[in-house]
Amino acid sequence: MVSASRPADLERDERVARLWTAERVPLIVPLAGIGERALAYLADLLVLVLALIGALFIYNFWGDIEQDLGALGAFGTVLVLLALFALAALYDVAWETLGGGRTPGKRMLGLRVVTRRGDRPDLLASLLRNALRLIDFMPAGYGVGAVALFFTGTRRLGDLVADTFVVNERNAVGDPLVLCRTAAGGAGPTPEPRPWTDTDLVRALSMIERSARVDAGTARALCGRALVAIDAELAAGLAPEHARATMARQLLAHAALPTGMMAQLARLASAARELDDAMAQLRDGCALAVVDRVDGAIRKAASELMRAERRQVPVRYREALSLTLLHAERQRTTRPPARKAVTRFFGHEVPAAVWSERGLVARAAAVLALGLLVGGALAYGDAELGQALVGDEIADQIERGATWTNRIEADGTFAQASAQIIVNNVMVGVRVFALGILGGVATLLGLVSNGVQIGAVFGYALRLGTADTLLRFILAHGPVELTSICIAGAGGMCLGRALISPGRRTCMRALREEGARGARLLVAAVVGFLCIGSVEGFVSPGRAFPAWLNALLGLGLWLLLWGWVRAFGVPRQAGSEAR
Repeated sequence: MVSASRPADLERDERVARLWTAERVPLIVPLAGIGERALAYLADLLVLVLALIGALFIYNFWGDIEQDLGALGAFGTVLVLLALFALAALYDVAWETLGGGRTPGKRMLGLRVVTRRGDRPDLLASLLRNALRLIDFMPAGYGVGAVALFFTGTRRLGDLVADTFVVNERNAVGDPLVLCRTAAGGAGPTPEPRPWTDTDLVRALSMIERSARVDAGTARALCGRALVAIDAELAAGLAPEHARATMARQLLAHAALPTGMMAQLARLASAARELDDAMAQLRDGCALAVVDRVDGAIRKAASELMRAERRQVPVRYREALSLTLLHAERQRTTRPPARKAVTRFFGHEVPAAVWSERGLVARAAAVLALGLLVGGALAYGDAELGQALVGDEIADQIERGATWTNRIEADGTFAQASAQIIVNNVMVGVRVFALGILGGVATLLGLVSNGVQIGAVFGYALRLGTADTLLRFILAHGPVELTSICIAGAGGMCLGRALISPGRRTCMRALREEGARGARLLVAAVVGFLCIGSVEGFVSPGRAFPAWLNALLGLGLWLLLWGWVRAFGVPRQAGSEAR
């Protein structure tokens, strides 16, 4: 959860993430900005482009790339583009899962992808956050991604669904007492601490930091006014050039006290140094004494962070220790096998999402059915309108008897047809899901549009007396295919629900929760498309199977889909689990 910023006079307005370790230790880490993420992405893109140029150079030894690409049809071009996107996504997945959450571009910029517990994303989370880049570029440009970044500031849709963060590890504030000692002008008598509040201390420390980045004249003016506002009695009769050193000595005096805001900051810095030293020793050797020292330093760091949380220490002064603790935890954490995460995702989380949103799936089905009825009625009632709805090419095929599916059987192009059908169906599902980011209305319109087109084809074929061929073709795959479209539409409606009716949740939290649920619905739809695409390519075309067998197969596959959802998606009662 991205935390809200504190008052501007206490700390700079910055984006941070609040993470929680397994021991429920609150960690505050700085998030990467849009510019930093864009630069890292461009650096990784440069690596991919150079690799692609090298691959094309090698390919030209055996063939002519321009001639081969020119010979591809529209479907072949789409497959090539999808293959390039898949390679780019797998590049990120490999580096994030095996490289500690860092691609070469992110490593160059000091960025890292982490989960809510601070460790690197597992295979499933990385696949989700990178595969959803395809949706970020929909419906045009970087539409969905821009909307997500508008609501979150630093997290795109993939991060929201996978619940990951991109952390800037170079942006943390170091030990503030080092700057105070420099500003105090070296050794000198320790003054009596003034009765400053925590707000006064943080304001003075912030002014010490800001004045270090401006010229001497501006620094004297800023520190003089700040000291008057904090402690007018101390500032009385004090030369402006001494204001910064005076504030710094007061901060050091408060840091020497056993309690207080500055004492807490001193303990945070001390814990960070101790943990850094222990980790350096651990890299040199794994002696039992070194391991014990690391464990003790980790416990001390966690204790200081929890104490700082209770005292409401400004988030920016907790970043350095939080990042150090994250690094230490990452070094000693073992990860469960990826197989278990994948099994849980497809064996429980995906069907559970479909089952919990079955009412939304039913509403999406009603909208699709409405489109089917409207499209069929319009095309059946008016031939010219039907021809306009289905398009001239399909209308011509229907007029010839709607036997284009027999050509697949005659030519033996079952595999090619299956691949083309799968790609088309997946793109339809992704589109109706991505349109949900516009409030869900566009998803409903997308469902209606698909329904009208499909209904118009049947209505026009029914008018011309060729509907029996189409009906025989769709019986085997139609029930699961249409259901998968409705499931994807329900995922888009989840996104719309987050934006239109977040309830008591913030828009960002609602988008994250509903986005995760919607993405699981989209995965269920893609699973349906992948399975049914083979049926549509190998079984549905031609006359190898009678209509009654196609109908029986279609019903059986539909029942199998909902059987999977029902068997693995229904929550178990506590009593049944105990038994």
